[in-house]
Amino acid sequence: MMPLVAGILLFAAAVTPLTLIAEEPETPQPETPQPDATQPDATQPDWVPLHPPAVEPSHERRVEVHILRAGVNSPWAEHKMGALGRIEQLQRLGELDPLDREIMAVLHYAATEGVRHSVVEGGRSIDYFPEVRVRAVRVLGHVGGPYARSTALEVIRYDPEPLVLGEATTALARMRAEADRELTAHLTDLVERIRRAALRQSVSDRTAGGASDDRLALTVLDAVDELDRQSWGGVQDPALFRAIVALAQAPVSTRVQRRALDLLERLRRIP
Repeated sequence: MMPLVAGILLFAAAVTPLTLIAEEPETPQPETPQPDATQPDATQPDWVPLHPPAVEPSHERRVEVHILRAGVNSPWAEHKMGALGRIEQLQRLGELDPLDREIMAVLHYAATEGVRHSVVEGGRSIDYFPEVRVRAVRVLGHVGGPYARSTALEVIRYDPEPLVLGEATTALARMRAEADRELTAHLTDLVERIRRAALRQSVSDRTAGGASDDRLALTVLDAVDELDRQSWGGVQDPALFRAIVALAQAPVSTRVQRRALDLLERLRRIP
């Protein structure tokens, strides 16, 4: 009888704590507040742009840009031309964004090398591959956009080569650049440079360099005409008008003089 009672007591002692633990009330846990979709997120500043972040360029894209940079930095003209040919192909295929800063930087370097980026050989600075600059500026005219426009204006300001200058003015007309004060100021300066070159050159001693100056003058006048037709409000810069008048009175060829006079008639807006 005693062993039975002892066993019951031991069993009760073992069960009682479990029962007490089970009957303890649970402490309520605070609920995690859910964000209200109708309220602005206080953790985000008001100026966070709505546009998605820029997509990281692919490995193939980075390799291609590296190859293009190596091409225009090469000392060989054919390598430079090859890189420009590839950029032309991208433009024709519609795979070149005018706001692509990396490829536009490649074009900028090719269009200004030897002029804005000095190239020294034999201890002296040289005019480095003007034919490469001509092609680079031509590509810029087809691409268009703010970077292309800025580079073309830089070429007009600093490049001494008439063929490059002519291509730059044609590029500005091709990309339908707005004839604002900056652009007309560069064109005015270029027309003045052409006039001064004509004054320095004797009419009876017109060399091949003079023919190049005539081609440049005709190209610039054609570009001004095209910009006047395409720009909003046309070209209405008195300084540029006076520069063209002075060019028409300079000792230039008859063809340049007639083209300048025809352009002046258009710019006067005579009905």
